[in-house]
Amino acid sequence: MIAAAAFVKAYWRPLVALLLVAAGSLMLLRIGYGVADRSWQEKWDQRDKSDADSKLAFTQEQRRIELSRQAEIDNIQREANEENRKADAQRLAAERAADRLQSGIQNAIAQLQQRRGSDTGTATSGKAGRNPGDLLAQLYREIDSTAGELAAEADRRGRVALTCERAYDAIRNSPLKPVRK
Repeated sequence: MIAAAAFVKAYWRPLVALLLVAAGSLMLLRIGYGVADRSWQEKWDQRDKSDADSKLAFTQEQRRIELSRQAEIDNIQREANEENRKADAQRLAAERAADRLQSGIQNAIAQLQQRRGSDTGTATSGKAGRNPGDLLAQLYREIDSTAGELAAEADRRGRVALTCERAYDAIRNSPLKPVRK
């Protein structure tokens, strides 16, 4: 222990200087790492901010495109609803015309039967006395009714298909393209 005390007493100045140099070097090293860490952290923060800004811009652009396309589809749907309304009005007008025609045919058949009945002096009754004109009139009514139903369904399906096609074309041919950076 005496040897150690004698060693410290003889070399205390160089030991203190060595200790100060080592402590100073460690402090400088620590400060250097801190500066480097802050520099890299600033670069990472800048990159993160740039990524967030790019993501926000891309999201806003995609949302704008989506809203534009949806507006086109909504417009097409409004047009289709208007076409459906017009087609329904035309169908109703056609049904009224067919009803008037049927009524006219019924009246003509009734008048014919009255003339025949008054000419022959005999009255026919029941289904056995039905003439071919009555059967043809009934057949025509059924055919006309079925044809009207089929035509209405075909028109409806055609309008639906055209609406779908217009919506698809509006999206497919949209001039809006995502922004690429």
